[in-house]
Amino acid sequence: MRFSLSCLILLSLIFATIMPQSISAQAEGDTYSDSYSDSGYSEDGYSDDGGFVYGDAGYGDNGAGYGDNGAGYGDNGGNPPNCGTPGNITFNSVPQGTITPGNYTMDWYDATNATSYRFELDKDYGSTPFYNNPCNNNTQNGDTCAYTSSSDWFNSTQFEAGKTYRIGVAGVNACGTQGNMTSVVANVINNTPNASLTIDPSSITGVSNVTISWSTSNIPSGATCSNNWNAFLTITPNTSGSDVRSMNQPYTFTISCSNGTQASANLSFTPIAPTFTQAYGACPAGGENAYAYLAWNSVSGATGYELVRDGSPPASFGAYAYYSQIDYAPVDSGGTYLYYVRAYTATTSSSWSYIYVNTPDCLTPAAYSINTPISSCLGINSPNLAVGINSSAHANNGL
Repeated sequence: MRFSLSCLILLSLIFATIMPQSISAQAEGDTYSDSYSDSGYSEDGYSDDGGFVYGDAGYGDNGAGYGDNGAGYGDNGGNPPNCGTPGNITFNSVPQGTITPGNYTMDWYDATNATSYRFELDKDYGSTPFYNNPCNNNTQNGDTCAYTSSSDWFNSTQFEAGKTYRIGVAGVNACGTQGNMTSVVANVINNTPNASLTIDPSSITGVSNVTISWSTSNIPSGATCSNNWNAFLTITPNTSGSDVRSMNQPYTFTISCSNGTQASANLSFTPIAPTFTQAYGACPAGGENAYAYLAWNSVSGATGYELVRDGSPPASFGAYAYYSQIDYAPVDSGGTYLYYVRAYTATTSSSWSYIYVNTPDCLTPAAYSINTPISSCLGINSPNLAVGINSSAHANNGL
């Protein structure tokens, strides 16, 4: 095909006019493409990185709106509060039942719908009110109430000997609703070394059997215990036992352990009343006043006896009376006297025993005889002259 010069010039002008617009349109197309890619409706507009309108702040997966990771209602976004009822608490490690004193850690498993936990530690549970108002993480009167976001809390908490604790935990959701409180109770044993001792009966009259019972606990390893009433009896630490003994005196029973632990119990003893075995009145040789002789049996456990004469004059022989007593005090001849006797110990005494004693008339001569040789009185040695006088002025009257 043959083109004229004028045709070529015309085509050139047309081409020159059209091409810049085409190139410009392509460039603009690239600009919109890139712009929509990052900020508009392009492929990435609704997808991973979102766009200017709906991307980072819109519906994209990573956007701040409704996407999976958005700040709105997506899976990981700023969801509305979960107000579901918190599930029950299951403890993982918590002291409960009978425990020894010491430090304990308390933790529990996460509860469903719980964003925090209410923790209660009630010391002296059952004996004093629980301090729970306000629940502000303070400890008052040994009680603790606090909120924590952790399910592992209160490490190394001291549990004291002889106390009873209640540990309670409840889940709390994001709306502040509290679930069921799960509680356990821990009884802390008293680990103070201890010994106890009892006597049954604790008071006896006369010789009697008594039962001595004892118990020891928390005695340190290696310590030994002994008693003061039976050298052949072994007291094993941290055990209990009993022993029967015949007792005839007041006594203080004692258990002593080498770590310093001791226990004691007192036995009260009252002696029985003594019984008179002899009681009579008599006239002393050459005397005008009668005397009384009294004797009584020995009483087991007695440390002494007290003898009293009731009459005129009265008399008390106190500690001088021991098994028997002669009353040489001036006693009218031919009188009747009442005597009392009782046994005593350092702390008590028996009841009285009594007896009447009649004393003889020591002033009435029983017989007279003269056997003295007169010759001796006259200085004459003659066996045929004798005057003898035999005076028996005393007699016995016994009971």
